[in-house]
Formats: sequence, C-alpha cells, structure tokens
Amino acid sequence: MFEELGLIGNALILLVTLAALAKASELTITHSLNVASVAGLGKTTVGFVLVAFSTSLPEFFVAVFAVLNPENVGVSIGNVLGANISNICLILGTCFLLIALKNARGARF
Repeated sequence: MFEELGLIGNALILLVTLAALAKASELTITHSLNVASVAGLGKTTVGFVLVAFSTSLPEFFVAVFAVLNPENVGVSIGNVLGANISNICLILGTCFLLIALKNARGARF
C-alpha cells in the first residue's frame, strides 16, 4: 500500500505519526490527571484503569474485525487464548517471584 511512496514518504509518515502519538499521550496524561482530581480518585487508580483499558483495546478490535470478516475467526480465538494464558502466567510468575524474594530476606509465613 505504501510502497509507491518510497523511503522518504514512509519516513515522513512515520515522523508525523510519532509526533501525533506524542501529542496524544501528553493530552491523555493531562486529562487523566484532571479526571483524577475532579472525581476525587488517586492518580494511581486512574493510571491502573487507563493501563487496563489500553491493554484490552487490541483484543477488542481483533474480536470486532473477526466478527466482520468470518475468515479470520482463528486469529480471534488465538488472540483470546494467548492473552489469557500470558496473563495467567505473568501473574503467577510475579506472585512466585515476590514469595521467593520475601523468603530470601528471612521472613517467615
């Protein structure tokens, strides 16, 4: 799709999208802090909600596109299974790491 633009055109598109991403992230942080102060929530709480929302969006859009294009149902199933397996493994791994660090310092349960 972008082959006809050449190297300069693609580099320009990359720079423009990186600038847009930087501005969007700045606006997101600014407005998230405003929401936290108006709602009386902590900055950490709003940050956790924002991270949870942003990590769930790709899976949501893969599912939507799989519904719109039935030939890609396998991609949607693989995405859901992979995300769930990686979430379980990361959470269990983090728990075991914290337990090992706690026991290494001589703490007893």
